[in-house]
Amino acid sequence: MPKMKTHKGTAKRIKISAGGKLMRRRASGNHLLQKKSAARKRTIGRSAVITGSIAANLKRALGVKGGKARATKSAGTAAKGAN
Repeated sequence: MPKMKTHKGTAKRIKISAGGKLMRRRASGNHLLQKKSAARKRTIGRSAVITGSIAANLKRALGVKGGKARATKSAGTAAKGAN
């Protein structure tokens, strides 16, 4: 089986936090800012977290292993089968 290649376009747009969350930039923050409220511009400036099945697909595109919770669950299942 060949190695999985990282999708470079995705890698440039999404960063992985220390806890394994996928962080992305919000849209609408580059132009036409005069008509947007200050609160809306502050929200646009913050990073957003990607969750759900989209996060799983992106992790596969980035070549990242599954989350910590999944690894712990499978380790528990393997221990039960060993007994």
